[in-house]
Amino acid sequence: MNIFEAIGLHHNHREPDRCTMKVKHWDKVALNKKMNREYHAQVKHDGIYCHVVKSGSKFKFFSRSGLELSNTGRLESILLDQQHNVDQAIFIAELCCDGCSLEELSGFFNPNRVESLSLEQAAVAYEAYLVYHDMITFEE
Repeated sequence: MNIFEAIGLHHNHREPDRCTMKVKHWDKVALNKKMNREYHAQVKHDGIYCHVVKSGSKFKFFSRSGLELSNTGRLESILLDQQHNVDQAIFIAELCCDGCSLEELSGFFNPNRVESLSLEQAAVAYEAYLVYHDMITFEE
């Protein structure tokens, strides 16, 4: 399942290389697109970009490419224990962990992972947490 299927759209709603977002380096953006705009800054947390899709009482976690992340059972159980004021939404977050490198973290939750986590890896992945920075509705 990809993120589009999770919100009721066709699985190939967008081309795979344009699935969720593309970001240009600031230096590559034309000057006329930078001028006369309001800018905001926020703290950058070093983690894995994560879409958290809430639909009713279910949560699914997707990568920047729109593929479903693996090994997210603990994250879902944490969210199920919390109260939410929306029935359907997409929360945009960084999936972070202070106990491992970004490369290890990415490997633990990689959508293409086929091997189970070792006990040591599972213990580290258990410490992962979400840092939210935006939210959109399914319609947006």
